[in-house]
Amino acid sequence: MGRPKHELQLPDGRLLLDHMLDLCDAVAGQTMLCGGDVPESDRTVLQDRVRGAGPLAGVEALLRAAGSGRCLVLPCDMPALDVKDLLSLARVEGDIVHFDVPSGSPLQCLPMIIDAGQLPALEKFIDGGGRAMHRFMDGVDHVGIPHDAPERLLNINSPDDWAAYVESC
Repeated sequence: MGRPKHELQLPDGRLLLDHMLDLCDAVAGQTMLCGGDVPESDRTVLQDRVRGAGPLAGVEALLRAAGSGRCLVLPCDMPALDVKDLLSLARVEGDIVHFDVPSGSPLQCLPMIIDAGQLPALEKFIDGGGRAMHRFMDGVDHVGIPHDAPERLLNINSPDDWAAYVESC
C-alpha cells in the first residue's frame, strides 16, 4: 500500500482509522487499539505477546485485556462498514459470531464478536504456530450470519482495491 492502511484518507477527509474508531465508539463501551503500527492515541494500545503472529496476536491481546465478556474485533481496512453491520453481529448469541459468505468463498473472519473465554484456545493455537484466523476458527464453534449488503464487507488489500473503493464513493 505504500503506507499503513489506517492512514488512508477517505473521500470525506477522515482517515480510515478515524472511521473505524467512530464505528467502535458507536457500539462499544471501550475501544482498544492493537498492532505494532498504531499511531499515538488517547486509546488503550495493546501490544502483541507473540511477534509475527499477525492479526491473531492482536485478538489475543484484546481478549487478555478484556478478561471477560464479548469483544468486537474490527480490522482497520473495511471502509464500507457501518454501525448497522456491527449491531447485527452484537445481537447474535455465540462465542464467535461473524458474517457468512457465499458457499465456496473464503471464510470472512472480520469483523467478529469473540468471547474472552476463547483466550485459552487462541493462545494454544498461536503457541502451536497457528497464524491464520480462519484456521483458528476451523477448530472452534462459530456462528456465521447472513449479510444483506456483502459489498460493505470489502476489505482493502491493495492500491487497486483502494482506488476502486474511492471511485465507487
